[in-house]
Amino acid sequence: MRRARGAGLAALAALLIGARVLAPTVAADTDQVQQTPWAETTEGTGLNLTCQHPKTESDINLNFFWYRQFPGDTLTFLLQAHKTTGAGKYRSGRFSMVVYKNNTAPLEIAGVSHRRGEALHPPASAVLSCLK
Repeated sequence: MRRARGAGLAALAALLIGARVLAPTVAADTDQVQQTPWAETTEGTGLNLTCQHPKTESDINLNFFWYRQFPGDTLTFLLQAHKTTGAGKYRSGRFSMVVYKNNTAPLEIAGVSHRRGEALHPPASAVLSCLK
């Protein structure tokens, strides 16, 4: 099983798969996203990670961005979706996302893999981050 623990950093909510992480304490930010606090899955199965912006009013210019980071690497862009375009599904490889009317943009991962390229990585292999 893979386990994920989430950690918020102002407008950044990070999800670390397979390890515990101590996140720096930051001041409360009412404009930050809220992300799935943890998830479990096995290799080859799908996974949905929720990302929600707390705005209650309609914001037609709301954008969501998902990034991935492996240990020792910089953030890698995965996917972006806009609320203005309606309920269309955005796709990039195994990753897909829809922005819903309740300002939620879950990331769907089809077939979670323990591999990065050809090298096998330990369970603590990726951080998935949602930004607004």
